[in-house]
Amino acid sequence: MLFLFLLPSFTPPFFSFLFDFPILFSSILPLFLIQYLFLVFLTTYFYYFYYFIQFCFITSLPLSFSLFS
Repeated sequence: MLFLFLLPSFTPPFFSFLFDFPILFSSILPLFLIQYLFLVFLTTYFYYFYYFIQFCFITSLPLSFSLFS
């Protein structure tokens, strides 16, 4: 990854516009990281949420049976 940041210094002026992507990388990479962390957070949250709903449903079943009988 480090070589991407060293590329612009070795390029001639004409090709410098082609190697503007390290600047892009430095701004996009944190976004990808944030997106990844957010995705991990969401998946774990929904994973636990799903089991929480299941737990609530299972614990409420005896109550519903006692109400309807």
